[in-house]
Amino acid sequence: MAPKARLAELAHKFTNSPITSREFVWTKIHYQAAKLLKTNKDIYITKPDKGAGVVIVNTNDYIGKMLDILNDKSKFKRLGDTSVDSTSNTEVKLQKRFLQIHRRKFISKDTYDRIRPVGSQRPRMYGLPKIHKNGVPLRPILSMIGSPQHVLAKWLSEILEPVLKELSVFYTNQGSLTDILFEVESVNIVH
Repeated sequence: MAPKARLAELAHKFTNSPITSREFVWTKIHYQAAKLLKTNKDIYITKPDKGAGVVIVNTNDYIGKMLDILNDKSKFKRLGDTSVDSTSNTEVKLQKRFLQIHRRKFISKDTYDRIRPVGSQRPRMYGLPKIHKNGVPLRPILSMIGSPQHVLAKWLSEILEPVLKELSVFYTNQGSLTDILFEVESVNIVH
């Protein structure tokens, strides 16, 4: 719930008066204030990790917390020169690999056209403040939308959805799941 709505709700609970939708309509002053906040480079405006609302964080604090997360060697490993964007190289490698798979008739032309990445963007990492915790740590989010792997991941998700539905049963022992997996003889991915 947005801060203004939450404050109004608390005030109405305290006074036992009804809530009207008129109280949640933004005026010209609200829009001007929001525009002014967006231009302030000293603050970062985002949503919280859980629930609805708006969180305003000091930009330097936000950057410091994100760098602390990324520099944690138990969670992240530097894979190379970060000053070089390898997105286009990754895209070209995937395009070549998908073309090979298509030529070997493992996927149809339609599937090849659908999963072949074009115009990819570098994945984006950001943090959502955990406002319910002391020190307001950040939850790291890696957004792969628009990345070379994004359309492939969406396609695989659609392909695997029926399998997930079929196997989303609680198995009491490892043997019963293993037996079911051995019954699967082949999977046809040509669409």
